Amino acid sequence: MSRVRIATTLGLLLLGIGVVWPLASAVGLLASTSFEPVLGTPGAMVVQETLVWSILVAVVALIPGLPAGYLLARILEHPKASWAVCTVTLVPLCVPGYAVFWCWWQALGPGSALGAWAITHDVVTSLKQGVLLLALVSWCWPLIAWPVALASRYQLTATPTLAALDGAGFARRLRLWIQGLLPGCLLGMVLVGLLVASATVSFDLAQISTVGFELRALDALGATPAQLIWYSWPSFLVAGLCTVLILVALRRGTGRWQNALSHRLVRSHLGVRSAWILPALIVLSISSLLPILIALGRIGTLEFEVFWSLYGPAVLRTIGAAILDGVICAMIAVLLHVQFALGDRRSRALALIMAGGWLLVGRLPSATLAAIISGTLNTPTLGPVLYDSFFALLLAEVANLAGFACLIALLIASLEKRSSRRIRELDPPRLSAITPGLTSTALLAFVVTAVFSLGELVLATRLGLPGRERIATGLLNAMHYQRPDTVMIGLMALVFCGWLMALLVGRFLSRRVFGQICVLGLSAIPFLALPSCSDASESGSYMETSESIPGVPHEIVFGAPGGADGLFVTPRGFAVDPRDESIYVVDKTARIQHFTRDGAFINQWPMPESTMGKPVGISVSPDGRVFVPDTHYHRILVFDSDGKELDRFGSFGTGPGEFVYPTDVVFGPEDELYIAEYGTNDRIQVFDSRGNYLREFGASGRNEGEFTRPQSMVFSADHSELFIADSCNHRVVVVDPQGHWLRVLGGPGRAPGRFCYPYGIDLLPDGTLLVCEYGSGRLQRLDPRTGAVLEVYGGPGTKKGKLREPWGVEAHGDRVLVLDSGNARVQIGSLQ
Repeated sequence: MSRVRIATTLGLLLLGIGVVWPLASAVGLLASTSFEPVLGTPGAMVVQETLVWSILVAVVALIPGLPAGYLLARILEHPKASWAVCTVTLVPLCVPGYAVFWCWWQALGPGSALGAWAITHDVVTSLKQGVLLLALVSWCWPLIAWPVALASRYQLTATPTLAALDGAGFARRLRLWIQGLLPGCLLGMVLVGLLVASATVSFDLAQISTVGFELRALDALGATPAQLIWYSWPSFLVAGLCTVLILVALRRGTGRWQNALSHRLVRSHLGVRSAWILPALIVLSISSLLPILIALGRIGTLEFEVFWSLYGPAVLRTIGAAILDGVICAMIAVLLHVQFALGDRRSRALALIMAGGWLLVGRLPSATLAAIISGTLNTPTLGPVLYDSFFALLLAEVANLAGFACLIALLIASLEKRSSRRIRELDPPRLSAITPGLTSTALLAFVVTAVFSLGELVLATRLGLPGRERIATGLLNAMHYQRPDTVMIGLMALVFCGWLMALLVGRFLSRRVFGQICVLGLSAIPFLALPSCSDASESGSYMETSESIPGVPHEIVFGAPGGADGLFVTPRGFAVDPRDESIYVVDKTARIQHFTRDGAFINQWPMPESTMGKPVGISVSPDGRVFVPDTHYHRILVFDSDGKELDRFGSFGTGPGEFVYPTDVVFGPEDELYIAEYGTNDRIQVFDSRGNYLREFGASGRNEGEFTRPQSMVFSADHSELFIADSCNHRVVVVDPQGHWLRVLGGPGRAPGRFCYPYGIDLLPDGTLLVCEYGSGRLQRLDPRTGAVLEVYGGPGTKKGKLREPWGVEAHGDRVLVLDSGNARVQIGSLQ
């Protein structure tokens, strides 16, 4: 069997596993499933918004991408500098787009003068849109630069060269040069548009409705895989159209690239000195990291030890998974390159079709792709073997990224000169004849796909195993937690890993022996993703025994994902009425739902406003009034049990009686209201029963007397002590009613007695303290004086008794209620 046939067979096998099988399963789901329409499906306005953003970002990205592509083309003339090119141009892609947006928002958001002005003038939405545009452009301009560089390096026409020889003026030569770059510009714009159209988290953070955003919302509402696939038709249409355009461009451009003449005279007459090229490119790449540098400068001390104790295993898993994804995608690219470079016309046509399949599936929104993989593997037969293992996420990530690898393979294979191909075709196909291009294909495909894999979030969240999270999940949570130091360390880790991969691959191109040793060393890192590695530290020891600890009480369980009455979309606050033990729950649809003590639905009402964000807490006073910290509107609203608004107080600001992101309300001695807030203030304010300001204590920080997102509070039975879940400092702080510091319980870590984002706290009738950890997915019962661990319950999982990102805990009599946010439910039972 010839090498081409072997490559084709293996390529078709991988295509069948990664593309044909999932798409066939998706068609089968649509054919065999009847479902009712669900609310919030992507309509014409959402599709239009997605297209507008995709085109807008692609056009604006030309501003940095076009000159960067020109500089890259000049650098590519010097092979010894190729390692520097790989390093500096891939750095922006190492930071996920949503992280770039978050960094810019930290610099320009509510904590800044511009952000405060936007809030007071009610233009926050416009500010967010501007920041999002800036973030997306600074993230994906390399996707413009590389096609432009290739088009410039292998000019599609000899006209600019001839014009230079004929003495044409600068303006005419510049116009002809731009015309020659037009195919590269269009290809880059299509890539950027596809990437933006399939993005989700960036638009989620900016609260802009796109197809990906709405599909993820549908997923959170409990939509079935068939529903998600059906309502993804705009994405299939756009992805299919763009895939066809890319393949046609590659097919038509092959011969022209092969016959291209040198155009160095044209570039030499454009007046750019070679000495300035690399520094200019470095400055352009580093400028993309400007928001990270700004945010880093505002943080101060970075606690690397704390970060590693919480996220060390996640970092190792992320690196191992990225390298494994890169290796598989590089293998697909190599097989496609062999098929395209050594095969006949029929083999090349088949290679284009195979690449089109990978591109089509990979450019679907992540929520849709996750739904397809879920529907394919989550069956009674395959579920226990494949879906409940790492294979589901691996398959989804390879399907998502392999399209980029195929595109790289086709581009490099197309750049081979026709004369070289004709000489090679005189002999039987030999791999040695295409080794340089094959090596470049494997290395570039590996680096690009591995870099993109580092920041993948939606697939990791949707298909990842509970308790085996990636660092991207921790980054997003830290963004919501307002824990910027954690975000910065995580981003630095991503940038370093991506830069190291690019550097080693670049050095491989110039010093192959050195590069081979480095690549062989990196190939061992996927083993870091194995479970044993995450158990090597204190932070992993808990995960090893999570299956053996008792579950949280769950005699009664109510709720499920969805937007109907009695269902939840990421519930983020609940409270119990002390009079009748009825339960109030607020979720990310900005609804407050009221249930009986046994979970039967009573009624519900919406918050007055929710465009800017949703509440993260709710409390019920002894007389039955419902207090809701309207977090993103910086105020407190008071309702009766029927949803009638009784009172509101507070406004945005840092002065007395003003709020920045209030989180919780507790009721102290003499009917006082203690209200926690985070963001700029991180303090506790005290009001009388009518909402008049009395006093405050606390400030932002990590030392005594300081807090970082005080999320929830509870008073001791005699009101002599106030327990505060200082969530982003990973501790419980105990103060007296005047705010005087008494003691600290716990600290960062995942071992028993340590905390990973404690979000909910309450006291049992016997005086012991219950702490609910969002980050570790467990409930701990502690001695309130010493912090000694008495019992641990739960652990990450989806079964009853297990928890996924729990948000709160309440204790009433012998009953304990846990708000299991990630599983969209409330679990109730007795600890006795």
